[in-house]
Amino acid sequence: MGGMWRLRLRVMRVSDTIRLRPHPSLLSRGLIAAIAFLGPVFLVLYYLTAPEGPWLFIVYLQVAASLLIGIAVSRYFGTAIWVDANGISERGFFRRKTRFDASQVGSVVFVITLYSSLPQGAPQLFICGHEGHQLVRMRGRFWPLAAMDTVMNTLNAPLVRLPQPMTSKEIHGQYPGIGYWFERRPVLAVLLFVVSSVIGGAISILVAELVGPLPGD
Repeated sequence: MGGMWRLRLRVMRVSDTIRLRPHPSLLSRGLIAAIAFLGPVFLVLYYLTAPEGPWLFIVYLQVAASLLIGIAVSRYFGTAIWVDANGISERGFFRRKTRFDASQVGSVVFVITLYSSLPQGAPQLFICGHEGHQLVRMRGRFWPLAAMDTVMNTLNAPLVRLPQPMTSKEIHGQYPGIGYWFERRPVLAVLLFVVSSVIGGAISILVAELVGPLPGD
C-alpha cells in the first residue's frame, strides 16, 4: 500500500511538469531557407560536373548536407523547457539537458529588448541565480510569450518586470551576470572571429598547396 502511494505521488509530480516548446515556425522557416539556398547550389554543381566531372563527389556532398538537415530537425524537436514548482530544466539546440532546482533560482527578469533589426523590440526572460548569473534564457525570437508567462507563473521566485524597453548594452550594464560572453564583450568576439577566419584561410591555402593542381589544370 505504501509503495502504491509513493508511485501515485511520483506520477502526480511528473504530470505537474509543463513542457514548453519553441516557436513552431522556426522549423518551417529553417527548412525553407535551407532548400532555397542548397537547391540552386547543387543544381549548378550537377550542371558543371555532369556527365564527365566529379558528379559522384557532389552526390556525397548532398547526402552529407541532407544528414545535417536531418540532425538539425531532430535537435529542434528535442529542444524544450520543463518547468514546475520544484525547478526548471532546459535542453537547448546544441546542449544537453540541464536542471536547476527552485532553491537555485534567485530571480526572474522580464524585459523587452530593442534590436536594430527589430525596432519594436522582442521579449526576453532571464532565470537568474542568487548571485545574478544566468541559469536559463528565453528569447522572444525562439520562445512564445505564453511560454514565458508559464515560467513566470510557475516558478516561485521574485519577478522583476523592467518597465521600459532596453538595448542589450543597457541590460548587460544593469545585469552583468546575464547574457552570453560574446554579448558582453562584442569587441573581443569580433577579434576572435577575424583571427579564426584568417587562420582558416591560411590552412585552406596550405592544404591547396600540399595537394597541388587538380587533374587537367
